Amino acid sequence: MYLRSGFWKIKLMICLLLCFVIKANGQPKTRVDTLMERVKTSPDDTFKLKDLSDIIDNAPDGVWQLYNEQLAALSKKLLTNNNPSIKLCAKKYLAVYNTNLGYEYLEKGDYRTALSYYGESEKVLKEVGDKKELGIVIANIGSVYERDKDHESALDNYQQAIQLFEEDKDYPELISAIANVGKIYFDKIKNDSALTYYKRGLKIAEQNNIKTEAVSMLYKDLGNVMDKTRAFDQAVEYYNKGFKVAKDGGYKNGESANLLGNARVYFDENKPLKAIEYARQSLILATQVSNSPNIRDASDLLFKIYKKSGDFKDALAMHELFLNTRDSLQSEQNNKATLGFKFQYAFEKKQDSTKAEQAKIDAVNAKELEDQKRIRNYILGGLLVVVMFLILVFRQRNKIAKEKHRSEELLLNILPEDVAEELKNTGEAKVKSFDLVTVLFTDFKGFTQISEKMTPEELVAEIDYCFRGFDNILNKYGIEKIKTIGDSYMCAGGVPKANATNPEDVVNAAIEIRDFILNHKKDRESRGEIPFEVRIGVNTGPVVAGIVGVKKFAYDIWGDAVNLASRMESSGEPGKVNISGNTYVLVKDKFNCIHRGKVLAKGKGDVDMYFVDKL
Repeated sequence: MYLRSGFWKIKLMICLLLCFVIKANGQPKTRVDTLMERVKTSPDDTFKLKDLSDIIDNAPDGVWQLYNEQLAALSKKLLTNNNPSIKLCAKKYLAVYNTNLGYEYLEKGDYRTALSYYGESEKVLKEVGDKKELGIVIANIGSVYERDKDHESALDNYQQAIQLFEEDKDYPELISAIANVGKIYFDKIKNDSALTYYKRGLKIAEQNNIKTEAVSMLYKDLGNVMDKTRAFDQAVEYYNKGFKVAKDGGYKNGESANLLGNARVYFDENKPLKAIEYARQSLILATQVSNSPNIRDASDLLFKIYKKSGDFKDALAMHELFLNTRDSLQSEQNNKATLGFKFQYAFEKKQDSTKAEQAKIDAVNAKELEDQKRIRNYILGGLLVVVMFLILVFRQRNKIAKEKHRSEELLLNILPEDVAEELKNTGEAKVKSFDLVTVLFTDFKGFTQISEKMTPEELVAEIDYCFRGFDNILNKYGIEKIKTIGDSYMCAGGVPKANATNPEDVVNAAIEIRDFILNHKKDRESRGEIPFEVRIGVNTGPVVAGIVGVKKFAYDIWGDAVNLASRMESSGEPGKVNISGNTYVLVKDKFNCIHRGKVLAKGKGDVDMYFVDKL
């Protein structure tokens, strides 16, 4: 019904306001909740396909996958419809289903499967002639190759996507694809090429008045190139522009990234006070939005600044934050530094669309309110009360969500992923027995005496460097880090996921750890510094694994196999890998093993031991 009278419009606004208050007093529903309720009873048509796709775009992990399967099932059902328009729509959404699965497997690091699903989506989109979605899929294929370090294939796909976005005049997608090409050249230290692409993307953004978060990150990328080439004034100029775009748009990730860029410049220019100021602001913003990479980088920069200035207390705090965040990121299957194009840009477009619609509504309301000054004050007063109430509600919800996210990150930093998931899902993690586990211990020779000759910060830095190297080697062979105690490092293969290759994997890792320390020893000796020498012991056998403690969880393993591995280390020699007879039997055909005879091991008597090396 068309309402001609302004009085009726006012009554309608008051009714809506009251409904708004009533809803705010109850449990607020999100748009996703509303869509989930609606698809339960809506008919199987193309409108339901759209609702399912909207749910997938905005629902969290563990939820969107379920609706993605529903999207596929309904798409296949509607493909049998005789109406050509319905059939075309079903094909497009079936491509969306495959794109979503490609994104999921990309994030898991399963690049082969991701490419398979993206390939299926690409074929359908070429058939139906949807340039926008086709460009997104091809850009995602480029990101698969980029993560797999196949830069040539990545660039080829990004260039195809750029052409499609240009033809479709989809400037936000075009800017992001151009930025991805620039990033590859930047990573390959081709600064001139990176600069060309970054400036090209920025020119398109300025010509079309696009101020998305991707544009704020583009300024950050330009600043990075300037910083790398030591054009510090230009770097600061770009970072400041990127910060302004992010600040105006409410993009805290962009604010944090550009502030961190400024902090790096001031650190390079030996301006520690300014560097600290910007790095702290970046860290605060990154913490607010749980941006782990920015938390890691900002805390690492603050650690370096505090350490250089002699503020060892703050340096230690920042170093601990850096290590915790870095380990949390490494514990995930794949670093999510590159977001899926489909979800990222769908979100940005919805933001832009919402802002445009709100601007239209505000314009209409402003015109009407010119003739209704008395009533305007009443309405605004009521709305102000509602808004204040909603702000309190949303802040509380956001606070709870952030605390939950932080708890999950800490849990993954402490426990293996499978164990953490079991603990979250069931409230407990069962103790498990493993028949074949290979345990490795390391220890530095004469650590106590060496530590007395080094400053505390030198000692911390040296241990951190060595244990970082060990962590990287373990990741390569899929070995679980159990714990460190002082200068002792313990890990195991075959837990928490059993496998038959762990004896060979752990011995290979042990040899690499030995070589890593030997090379580091040569470097330190060449500089006249005190070197570390490492003893390494390995044993294979059955263990029991699980969580210990009530207040502070810890994943640990127990059994005679663990004790004997420790004896292998203490009975070994610096610069060599000492394995037990148990491990020898399993790896003797794959390594060069030298029998040491029976060696007396504390608490074990005479035990067969072998020095092991590559064939």
